[in-house]
Amino acid sequence: MQSEFDMDSGFVDVAANALAIVILMTMIALLIASIPLERGEEARNEPPPLPFPVALDPTVPPLNSYWYVSGAGLTRIELAEAATGIADGQRKVETEVGAFYFQNDRSSYRDLDEYRLDFLPSPPGIAALAESFDPDAQADWLRKFSGSFDATNTVPTFFVDPEAFQTFGLFFQAIRSEGIALRWRPIEPGQRAVFLRKPSQFESGLATWR
Repeated sequence: MQSEFDMDSGFVDVAANALAIVILMTMIALLIASIPLERGEEARNEPPPLPFPVALDPTVPPLNSYWYVSGAGLTRIELAEAATGIADGQRKVETEVGAFYFQNDRSSYRDLDEYRLDFLPSPPGIAALAESFDPDAQADWLRKFSGSFDATNTVPTFFVDPEAFQTFGLFFQAIRSEGIALRWRPIEPGQRAVFLRKPSQFESGLATWR
């Protein structure tokens, strides 16, 4: 007759063997999981193809050049003259391309450099300084914008008058085909363009350049 002690001893042996099997299987699984697998990646010398638009580095955003697009062509909006007048204490600076209105009334008092600069274009001055961007001149403009980005990390921003939408559309397609980063927005006659610097621009992913 089998004693109660023998039965208990047999159960312990079965449990110990089962536990040993579990430990062994666990060790095998961990060993297999730790073996590095090839990812199938190939080293190439040439850069991979990138779709448009290309995401630019959000931590080091590009500098900007500003352009007014009218029926007469492209006109560069230079901010240097306005900045010089503002540094001299002027709140309104008249230039050949238009008038600049400066405000630095901080709303949050978190950033000493927070400001607003309104630009009211002067149509006669814009037209007088305009340069053609018709198909014959597009190649030169594309080289200019591409070279500015390569040399100084500068990309163009365009303010487009509605009368120039059709011709600018063709120019826009040419810029896109070259993979050049840009921004643009429509501007109605008599409307002000606004340049802002405020803390939220550096705290939101919405400001990321693309």
